[in-house]
Amino acid sequence: MENKNKTINIEEEEFSEGGSSDGQYNLGCCYENGLGTTKDEGKAFQWYLKSAEGGNLKGQFKLGTFYFSGIGIIKDEEKAIQYYMKSAEGGHLNGQFFLGCCYHYGIGTIENEEKAFQWYLKSAEGGSQLG
Repeated sequence: MENKNKTINIEEEEFSEGGSSDGQYNLGCCYENGLGTTKDEGKAFQWYLKSAEGGNLKGQFKLGTFYFSGIGIIKDEEKAIQYYMKSAEGGHLNGQFFLGCCYHYGIGTIENEEKAFQWYLKSAEGGSQLG
């Protein structure tokens, strides 16, 4: 077990500054799910944030989810929709679907059925089984 934690720490150093946004996203997943390390939602949030800042669509979507649910951070529906929007505009299918939900139900924004429909449609046309 000690060896696994040491490996995670080495990876953290490699990805912490200017590293791979995919690697940063993967470290977020490790911390979120306790894979090879102790589960830590706060650290997961920080790695997803670094990933999202690097343009990673999956990281942006995860941040939306963390803000929406208050995982590792204080719940903030307005920030959730901002990160869902970034991932959706980049083509992330789940981001498009969840953005549609936000507009549909007025989560973090004013209800807008037309925008909800547009994002649901975009998600479905992209092949999402959710949209």
